Amino acid sequence: NDNLSYTSITSAEQLKSLSNSNGNYRLDSDITISNWEGISNFGGIFDGNGHKIIIENGINGLFESTNGAIIKNVTVDANIYDSWYNMGGLVGLAVNTKIENSTTSGSLVGDYMLGGLVGTTKGQCEISNCYSSVEVYSKYVSPSNGNAPEDNNDFMSYAGGFIGYAGSQSGITNNLTINDCSATGDVKTEYWIAGGFIGYIKSDVTLNNCVESGNVYGNYSGKGDDYKPLYKGS
Repeated sequence: NDNLSYTSITSAEQLKSLSNSNGNYRLDSDITISNWEGISNFGGIFDGNGHKIIIENGINGLFESTNGAIIKNVTVDANIYDSWYNMGGLVGLAVNTKIENSTTSGSLVGDYMLGGLVGTTKGQCEISNCYSSVEVYSKYVSPSNGNAPEDNNDFMSYAGGFIGYAGSQSGITNNLTINDCSATGDVKTEYWIAGGFIGYIKSDVTLNNCVESGNVYGNYSGKGDDYKPLYKGS
Protein backbone atom coordinates (compact mmCIF):
# COMPACT_ATOMS: atom_id res chain seq x y z
CA ASN A 1 0.00 0.00 0.00
CA ASP A 2 1.91 3.04 -1.28
CA ASN A 3 -1.20 5.25 -1.42
CA LEU A 4 -0.58 6.01 -5.08
CA SER A 5 -3.27 6.01 -7.72
CA TYR A 6 -2.74 3.38 -10.43
CA THR A 7 -4.27 2.89 -13.85
CA SER A 8 -5.34 -0.72 -14.36
CA ILE A 9 -3.80 -2.65 -17.27
CA THR A 10 -5.59 -5.77 -18.53
CA SER A 11 -4.85 -5.98 -22.28
CA ALA A 12 -2.04 -5.96 -24.81
CA GLU A 13 -3.48 -2.79 -26.35
CA GLN A 14 -3.16 -0.99 -23.03
CA LEU A 15 0.40 -2.23 -22.61
CA LYS A 16 1.34 -0.85 -26.01
CA SER A 17 0.04 2.59 -25.02
CA LEU A 18 2.54 2.99 -22.16
CA SER A 19 5.39 4.30 -24.32
CA ASN A 20 6.52 7.83 -23.37
CA SER A 21 4.41 7.69 -20.21
CA ASN A 22 5.31 8.82 -16.68
CA GLY A 23 2.14 7.52 -15.05
CA ASN A 24 1.53 4.78 -12.50
CA TYR A 25 0.21 1.48 -13.83
CA ARG A 26 -0.87 -1.82 -12.25
CA LEU A 27 -1.21 -5.10 -14.11
CA ASP A 28 -4.52 -6.71 -13.15
CA SER A 29 -4.44 -9.83 -15.32
CA ASP A 30 -2.04 -12.15 -17.08
CA ILE A 31 -1.47 -11.06 -20.69
CA THR A 32 -0.17 -12.89 -23.77
CA ILE A 33 1.20 -10.74 -26.60
CA SER A 34 2.79 -11.39 -29.99
CA ASN A 35 4.75 -9.37 -32.56
CA TRP A 36 5.92 -7.27 -29.63
CA GLU A 37 8.13 -4.21 -30.12
CA GLY A 38 8.40 -3.13 -26.49
CA ILE A 39 7.33 -0.16 -24.37
CA SER A 40 9.78 2.68 -24.99
CA ASN A 41 10.88 5.66 -22.89
CA PHE A 42 8.81 4.68 -19.84
CA GLY A 43 9.38 6.86 -16.79
CA GLY A 44 6.58 5.93 -14.43
CA ILE A 45 5.78 3.07 -12.05
CA PHE A 46 4.78 -0.33 -13.39
CA ASP A 47 3.49 -2.78 -10.76
CA GLY A 48 3.01 -6.24 -12.20
CA ASN A 49 0.92 -7.11 -9.14
CA GLY A 50 2.18 -10.72 -9.31
CA HIS A 51 0.89 -11.29 -12.84
CA LYS A 52 2.64 -12.83 -15.84
CA ILE A 53 3.22 -11.46 -19.32
CA ILE A 54 3.96 -13.96 -22.10
CA ILE A 55 5.68 -12.52 -25.17
CA GLU A 56 5.13 -15.18 -27.81
CA ASN A 57 7.48 -13.44 -30.22
CA GLY A 58 9.03 -9.99 -30.46
CA ILE A 59 12.14 -7.91 -30.96
CA ASN A 60 12.20 -6.58 -27.37
CA GLY A 61 11.39 -7.65 -23.87
CA LEU A 62 8.53 -5.95 -22.02
CA PHE A 63 10.25 -2.56 -22.06
CA GLU A 64 12.47 -1.37 -24.88
CA SER A 65 13.73 1.50 -22.70
CA THR A 66 13.05 3.09 -19.32
CA ASN A 67 14.26 6.34 -17.74
CA GLY A 68 13.50 7.15 -14.12
CA ALA A 69 11.10 4.20 -13.88
CA ILE A 70 10.19 1.74 -11.15
CA ILE A 71 9.34 -1.78 -12.36
CA LYS A 72 8.19 -4.35 -9.81
CA ASN A 73 6.29 -7.57 -9.12
CA VAL A 74 6.09 -8.84 -12.69
CA THR A 75 6.93 -12.13 -14.40
CA VAL A 76 7.87 -12.11 -18.08
CA ASP A 77 8.29 -15.16 -20.30
CA ALA A 78 9.64 -13.94 -23.63
CA ASN A 79 10.68 -15.29 -27.01
CA ILE A 80 12.86 -12.46 -28.33
CA TYR A 81 14.47 -13.01 -31.71
CA ASP A 82 16.38 -11.24 -34.46
CA SER A 83 17.15 -8.27 -32.23
CA TRP A 84 19.97 -5.78 -32.51
CA TYR A 85 21.36 -4.30 -29.27
CA ASN A 86 20.24 -3.21 -25.78
CA MET A 87 17.87 -6.15 -25.34
CA GLY A 88 16.68 -7.75 -22.11
CA GLY A 89 13.86 -10.02 -21.07
CA LEU A 90 12.38 -7.24 -18.93
CA VAL A 91 14.12 -4.01 -20.02
CA GLY A 92 16.38 -3.34 -22.99
CA LEU A 93 17.98 -0.04 -21.90
CA ALA A 94 17.41 0.94 -18.25
CA VAL A 95 18.48 4.46 -17.25
CA ASN A 96 18.07 5.61 -13.63
CA THR A 97 15.67 2.71 -13.11
CA LYS A 98 14.71 0.58 -10.11
CA ILE A 99 13.57 -3.02 -10.61
CA GLU A 100 12.17 -5.16 -7.79
CA ASN A 101 10.70 -8.63 -7.25
CA SER A 102 10.57 -9.60 -10.92
CA THR A 103 11.36 -12.71 -12.95
CA THR A 104 12.23 -13.40 -16.58
CA SER A 105 12.35 -16.65 -18.53
CA GLY A 106 12.45 -17.73 -22.16
CA SER A 107 15.02 -17.00 -24.85
CA LEU A 108 16.79 -13.97 -26.29
CA VAL A 109 18.59 -13.90 -29.64
CA GLY A 110 20.26 -10.65 -30.72
CA ASP A 111 23.51 -8.99 -31.65
CA TYR A 112 25.07 -7.36 -28.57
CA MET A 113 24.42 -5.82 -25.14
CA LEU A 114 22.02 -8.63 -24.28
CA GLY A 115 20.92 -9.64 -20.79
CA GLY A 116 18.42 -12.09 -19.38
CA LEU A 117 16.80 -9.36 -17.25
CA VAL A 118 18.25 -6.09 -18.63
CA GLY A 119 20.33 -5.47 -21.73
CA THR A 120 22.11 -2.26 -20.68
CA THR A 121 22.04 -0.16 -17.52
CA LYS A 122 23.10 3.49 -17.31
CA GLY A 123 22.89 6.14 -14.63
CA GLN A 124 21.84 5.07 -11.14
CA CYS A 125 20.05 1.74 -11.27
CA GLU A 126 19.06 -0.63 -8.47
CA ILE A 127 17.82 -4.18 -8.96
CA SER A 128 16.58 -6.25 -6.02
CA ASN A 129 15.13 -9.74 -5.54
CA CYS A 130 15.00 -10.62 -9.23
CA TYR A 131 15.65 -13.86 -11.10
CA SER A 132 16.34 -14.71 -14.73
CA SER A 133 16.47 -18.07 -16.48
CA VAL A 134 16.55 -16.61 -20.00
CA GLU A 135 18.79 -18.41 -22.51
CA VAL A 136 20.87 -15.64 -24.14
CA TYR A 137 22.48 -15.94 -27.58
CA SER A 138 24.61 -13.20 -29.12
CA LYS A 139 24.54 -13.97 -32.84
CA TYR A 140 26.91 -11.22 -33.94
CA VAL A 141 29.82 -12.67 -35.89
CA SER A 142 33.39 -11.35 -35.63
CA PRO A 143 34.47 -9.10 -38.52
CA SER A 144 37.69 -11.10 -38.69
CA ASN A 145 35.92 -13.83 -40.67
CA GLY A 146 34.29 -11.47 -43.13
CA ASN A 147 30.74 -11.93 -41.88
CA ALA A 148 30.25 -8.57 -40.18
CA PRO A 149 30.47 -4.87 -41.07
CA GLU A 150 34.02 -3.64 -41.51
CA ASP A 151 33.42 -0.57 -39.33
CA ASN A 152 32.93 -2.77 -36.25
CA ASN A 153 36.44 -4.11 -35.88
CA ASP A 154 36.39 -3.71 -32.10
CA PHE A 155 32.95 -5.23 -31.73
CA MET A 156 32.12 -7.29 -28.67
CA SER A 157 29.14 -9.37 -27.59
CA TYR A 158 28.56 -7.93 -24.09
CA ALA A 159 26.12 -10.72 -23.25
CA GLY A 160 25.16 -11.77 -19.73
CA GLY A 161 22.72 -14.10 -18.06
CA PHE A 162 21.36 -11.21 -15.97
CA ILE A 163 22.77 -7.91 -17.31
CA GLY A 164 24.47 -7.56 -20.67
CA TYR A 165 26.30 -4.26 -20.28
CA ALA A 166 26.65 -2.21 -17.10
CA GLY A 167 27.45 0.93 -19.04
CA SER A 168 28.14 4.57 -18.33
CA GLN A 169 26.73 7.79 -19.70
CA SER A 170 28.69 11.01 -19.65
CA GLY A 171 27.38 13.83 -17.50
CA ILE A 172 25.57 11.60 -14.99
CA THR A 173 26.56 9.37 -12.09
CA ASN A 174 26.70 5.73 -13.11
CA ASN A 175 26.09 3.26 -10.29
CA LEU A 176 24.48 -0.16 -10.52
CA THR A 177 23.49 -1.97 -7.31
CA ILE A 178 22.12 -5.51 -7.43
CA ASN A 179 20.76 -7.15 -4.30
CA ASP A 180 19.60 -10.75 -3.78
CA CYS A 181 19.39 -11.71 -7.46
CA SER A 182 20.20 -14.82 -9.47
CA ALA A 183 20.62 -16.01 -13.05
CA THR A 184 20.49 -19.60 -14.29
CA GLY A 185 20.25 -19.27 -18.08
CA ASP A 186 23.10 -20.25 -20.38
CA VAL A 187 24.88 -17.59 -22.45
CA LYS A 188 26.21 -18.36 -25.93
CA THR A 189 28.14 -15.95 -28.14
CA GLU A 190 29.71 -15.83 -31.58
CA TYR A 191 32.31 -13.30 -30.44
CA TRP A 192 33.94 -12.02 -27.24
CA ILE A 193 33.07 -10.71 -23.79
CA ALA A 194 30.28 -12.54 -22.01
CA GLY A 195 29.42 -13.47 -18.44
CA GLY A 196 27.06 -15.75 -16.63
CA PHE A 197 25.74 -12.80 -14.61
CA ILE A 198 27.03 -9.54 -16.18
CA GLY A 199 28.60 -9.47 -19.63
CA TYR A 200 30.72 -6.34 -19.28
CA ILE A 201 31.12 -3.70 -16.57
CA LYS A 202 31.95 -0.07 -17.33
CA SER A 203 30.30 1.64 -14.34
CA ASP A 204 30.51 1.24 -10.57
CA VAL A 205 28.76 -2.01 -9.67
CA THR A 206 27.86 -3.36 -6.22
CA LEU A 207 26.66 -6.95 -5.91
CA ASN A 208 25.08 -8.18 -2.68
CA ASN A 209 24.10 -11.85 -2.33
CA CYS A 210 23.94 -12.58 -6.05
CA VAL A 211 24.34 -16.01 -7.66
CA GLU A 212 24.64 -17.34 -11.19
CA SER A 213 24.68 -20.96 -12.27
CA GLY A 214 24.42 -20.87 -16.06
CA ASN A 215 27.12 -21.89 -18.50
CA VAL A 216 28.86 -19.50 -20.90
CA TYR A 217 29.84 -20.75 -24.36
CA GLY A 218 31.93 -19.02 -27.00
CA ASN A 219 32.45 -19.85 -30.66
CA TYR A 220 36.24 -19.91 -30.85
CA SER A 221 36.64 -20.11 -34.61
CA GLY A 222 33.89 -17.65 -35.50
CA LYS A 223 32.55 -20.12 -38.04
CA GLY A 224 30.46 -23.22 -37.91
CA ASP A 225 29.46 -24.69 -34.58
CA ASP A 226 32.75 -24.66 -32.69
CA TYR A 227 31.34 -23.74 -29.27
CA LYS A 228 33.47 -24.34 -26.24
CA PRO A 229 32.71 -23.57 -22.59
CA LEU A 230 34.23 -20.29 -21.42
CA TYR A 231 32.82 -20.72 -17.95
CA LYS A 232 30.87 -23.48 -16.28
CA GLY A 233 28.32 -22.41 -13.72
CA SER A 234 28.14 -23.84 -10.24
